[in-house]
Amino acid sequence: MHSLVSLIEDDLKTTLDTDTKTHLKLLKDVVARMDTLINDLLEYSKIAKGKKHKGLFRLNDLLNKVINAVHYEHKNIIHPPI
Repeated sequence: MHSLVSLIEDDLKTTLDTDTKTHLKLLKDVVARMDTLINDLLEYSKIAKGKKHKGLFRLNDLLNKVINAVHYEHKNIIHPPI
């Protein structure tokens, strides 16, 4: 996807307006985040097949990470329970 967007961007670089350039950059950023999430999920699945390690973690820290991932560009509003 990232390569395809870059090709389209290169083909149309002289005719793109500012809004379109912004949207293409946003699309590339979202694709990069999606790629990272998929790779992290694949890595997790590999680890999960091996030794299982249980540990303590702070739920609020995890919730904040999820909120920050979903709250990208302030387009989503999430109100976690207190």
